[in-house]
Amino acid sequence: MKKIVLLLFLFMIPFFVSGSLVGDVNGNGKVEVKDYLLIRKHLLKSPELTGDNKNRADVNGDGNVTASDYIMIRRIIMGIISPTPIPNPTITSAPKKTNPITVTASQSWTTTYSTSARTINFTGATKAIGKVTYSIRSQKDSSGTVVNYFSIPTSTTASLRLVAKASSGTYTVVIRAKAAGNSSYNSGYKDIKMKVTINKVPVSSYVITADSKYSKYDNICSCSSNTLKYRVIKSGRQNIVLVWVKDPVAQLNSAIASSKGDKAQNADTLLANEISKYGYEDKCMVAVNASFFNTSTGSIDRSVIINKGKIVRDNGGAGGIIGVNKKGILTQYNSSHTANSLINEGVRNTFGISSPTHIDKSKDDTNRTQICQIDENNFAILSGSGRVYNAGEELKNLTGCKTAYNLDGGGSRKLYYKNQTTSKMTRNFGGGRKVPDMLYFVEQ
Repeated sequence: MKKIVLLLFLFMIPFFVSGSLVGDVNGNGKVEVKDYLLIRKHLLKSPELTGDNKNRADVNGDGNVTASDYIMIRRIIMGIISPTPIPNPTITSAPKKTNPITVTASQSWTTTYSTSARTINFTGATKAIGKVTYSIRSQKDSSGTVVNYFSIPTSTTASLRLVAKASSGTYTVVIRAKAAGNSSYNSGYKDIKMKVTINKVPVSSYVITADSKYSKYDNICSCSSNTLKYRVIKSGRQNIVLVWVKDPVAQLNSAIASSKGDKAQNADTLLANEISKYGYEDKCMVAVNASFFNTSTGSIDRSVIINKGKIVRDNGGAGGIIGVNKKGILTQYNSSHTANSLINEGVRNTFGISSPTHIDKSKDDTNRTQICQIDENNFAILSGSGRVYNAGEELKNLTGCKTAYNLDGGGSRKLYYKNQTTSKMTRNFGGGRKVPDMLYFVEQ
């Protein structure tokens, strides 16, 4: 009688639970008498449970279906104990593999100083899984000083760009090649150490060897020594001075009319005093008028003036001036620079300029006096009689210059030169206006 009552009770009070539960043998989302009977039949081997049904019948989780499970499922149905969800299996994916990216770790590039930017293709990554990109991690010169000469033009291309007018020397550029990986491989990277050697331009220059490109010009004069060579050529109303100098830092100088840069002087007298003071009587020398200035007072119209390595004026930012730094590069400075910062960069002389003139057009109405640097040792000076139409294009074709710095002009324009046999400068032409300073190249 008790068995009949118990069975009626069990059939009347099924335990409904949503989801997959321990004891839910038939997997219908509830633990009930049907599950109880399935376990009983399994124990009687009529029939035996298999697969998920057997797993759900293992109520006590010992890995087997036994009488203990049979008793526990009955207690679940009676509400004595609560059913527990079957835990979801932990799905563990296979670990990703190491990216097999490979690079040529040490590479080199040897080039020569140039006024133009250059780009080379280096040996890129191989065996990489996923998209490969390149970036520069560091760039330093031989002393370990950080430079900013190199860049990667396109991150997905194995190429390296060198800016124009980068100083000669040896540099180390660390380039990182990174592979993105995929679902099976991790991302990975390898570094390439690129040794870049920038050689100086050979001593042979524009002014040393006769060249057919000069044939249309009148040769005015020339001078040659071991440290300075120049040639003055004339075309119409303009003169072009081609200069090769061994050491631009030491040999590009300034003659200044007063110790404070606040007075102008007759150019003939200014240069004669310079020659006498520094013993240039038997030296090659070429000079032009230099800084912009206040024609009423004679004062150079700039906040910073440096002459022969000494600060003459320090009234603020060094905007609107040029000077040769310790690497021999003629550089334009802005108001963020100070007199002391220029001294630290090795600038020995400064000159006040107006905005640089870009001479890359077919016709250019250029200013009267200009200077440009062709390469580390070669310079060109344009000195025209008044505004000279198309002079800039001629300077560009002859020297390769694309940008020239405008020095003062008008009544200030002057061009002087001399060789080793005379102590007096010859004035090719020039107005009568006094000037506060002169720019000159001189033989060492």
